[in-house]
Amino acid sequence: MFIDESQEILKIGNKVFPFTVTLLGGECAVVSGVKTVILSSPSEQKLKVKGGILKIVGDGLSIRQMGGGDMYLSGVIAHVEIEKK
Repeated sequence: MFIDESQEILKIGNKVFPFTVTLLGGECAVVSGVKTVILSSPSEQKLKVKGGILKIVGDGLSIRQMGGGDMYLSGVIAHVEIEKK
């Protein structure tokens, strides 16, 4: 539903998204498509996703739950960076 709507609105056809990051009010996030956690600290989360590395920087970051490629993260999120291969 969300992906289908996004593809239609953004006019990107049936492009497959290898990962998604959903920020919820800047105090938590849901990341889908996580392959591996490279680094996990209260100030930085570094995640391997298809096509690169996802870096989430903030304060009090904590992985609340992870499984099946999905990660639920809490804490104040300052910014998100994507390092492409």
